[in-house]
Amino acid sequence: MGRQWLAIQKLRSKIRKKVDRKASKGRKLRFHVLSKLLSFMAPIDHTAMNDEARTELYRSLFGQLNRLDADHGQ
Repeated sequence: MGRQWLAIQKLRSKIRKKVDRKASKGRKLRFHVLSKLLSFMAPIDHTAMNDEARTELYRSLFGQLNRLDADHGQ
């Protein structure tokens, strides 16, 4: 059994693996196909913020608080 096993191993090493050698170095794109989305629906906005409050929030987040203080200060 030992000789037979060695002969099989020798044959296995001789068999060249089927590898696409020209696919390296970015010459071939590799990607996986994803299944299609079923019953997809865009989210519904349930917030109670009005447009002015939302604009103020976004400006404060991004450091653009340039609102008119004359309107809010008086």
